[in-house]
Amino acid sequence: MPEQQGYVRFENVSKAYDAATFVVEDLSLSVAKGEFLTMLGPSGSGKTTSLMMLAGFEQPSLGEIFLDGLPISRVPAHRRDIGMVFQSYALFPHMTVGENLAFPLQVRKVSKAETKRLVSKALGTVKLAHLIDRKPSQLSGGQQQRVALARALIFEPRIVLMDEPLGALDKQLREHMQHEIRALHRRLGITMVYVTHDQDEALTMSDRVAVFGNGRIQQLAPPEELYESPSNAFVASFIGENNSIRGKVVFRDVNLCKIELTDATLLTARTGDVQQFGEDATVSVRPERVVLNPPMDGSTVRLEGNCTDLVYHGDHIRVCIDHKSAGPLVAKIPNARAYQLPKIGDAVLFGWAAEDAIALKQV
Repeated sequence: MPEQQGYVRFENVSKAYDAATFVVEDLSLSVAKGEFLTMLGPSGSGKTTSLMMLAGFEQPSLGEIFLDGLPISRVPAHRRDIGMVFQSYALFPHMTVGENLAFPLQVRKVSKAETKRLVSKALGTVKLAHLIDRKPSQLSGGQQQRVALARALIFEPRIVLMDEPLGALDKQLREHMQHEIRALHRRLGITMVYVTHDQDEALTMSDRVAVFGNGRIQQLAPPEELYESPSNAFVASFIGENNSIRGKVVFRDVNLCKIELTDATLLTARTGDVQQFGEDATVSVRPERVVLNPPMDGSTVRLEGNCTDLVYHGDHIRVCIDHKSAGPLVAKIPNARAYQLPKIGDAVLFGWAAEDAIALKQV
């Protein structure tokens, strides 16, 4: 979908709380109707402020936000027809589940008969119809979050916004809710904008991810592209685990470049945002792409180091390796009988396919 046809559009939006510092700077972003877009970034990166401006709880200092083609920056939050889910659930403790869901409909003057129908439908959507008469204190964290989600959906909003909605849940329940929300999105086809600082959550749930850093979008892409082809060193280091090897560019063309390390070792990698000969660069390679005893062929980087640690993770073993100029590196080796693991202190041959590494500007 062309950017100008986006269902949600930020056009050159900036937000400052004082004259000197922009929390969000010159943000232009388009979200397609029915898309699940995640705003991902560390604390202070601007992702939550951007969501709050879309929700109507903050106003842009500059620029405009459009929803379905209409500017909304001066439209009050309660008139934007947007559902909101918070990390804290924000359920009324003195109300039952049914009363919590009915509340936004009563505010909108929906009839009692229609309210009853919509409450029943919403609870059916999140599979909690049997809990309609319980108070929030009688629910588990996951059940409370599903009630909060049902309340956000009940008045059939044009878009649903979620601000760190799973942050208060334990790991197992959080992963379960990720899949539930994703399945619900696919079933309903509603536009969702989701904020998180959890990279795994963003990669698991999203159609596209906007990675925020220093008030700007560093990269906007589908999860696989973000992980496999980060646009810069910030994205490479923030998305998933990463080995970063420092050196200088000694050759570059459109597809491949060569990076020289301090001991004159040459690494071949895909060309990222590095531009010129002699530039400081970082070779980024994922731990699961590092192999032990790599084959001897022209497309494979081969290095020798020493095993400094072995860490058992169930489905894989983390092999920590020290190399004289590449520094400490990690290889994730599948936990399979076919692999002969080194012992701590052993010399190890390791490497990766050149196409599995990317050369990026140092930051």
